[in-house]
Amino acid sequence: MGRVVRMLAMNAATSAGFDIERIDDVALAVTEAFGAVSRPTPEGPVSCSVEIDDGSLRVDIASDGDGYGIFTIDALARSVLEGTTTDLVVTPDRATISFRIAAAT
Repeated sequence: MGRVVRMLAMNAATSAGFDIERIDDVALAVTEAFGAVSRPTPEGPVSCSVEIDDGSLRVDIASDGDGYGIFTIDALARSVLEGTTTDLVVTPDRATISFRIAAAT
């Protein structure tokens, strides 16, 4: 599932005119976010939305499983997300990570 989400986001970034370096950033950010959200309930449903908006992508990844509890995002994943994205919002009690990533830094 993580591979599908990553490919979806990379395809959206390509459509939005991102260069190869930023597409790599998108892949890395989505991989880390998906891993953090799906870790508490690896077999549970995870939803993802990717929107192209004026030269940037808006990505929302959330666990749809019940009983996942409060998840934590490890220091490496947080560092990657903070270094590659803007508008990062981590909502532990809802197992949701949202962020924006621009085509140009």
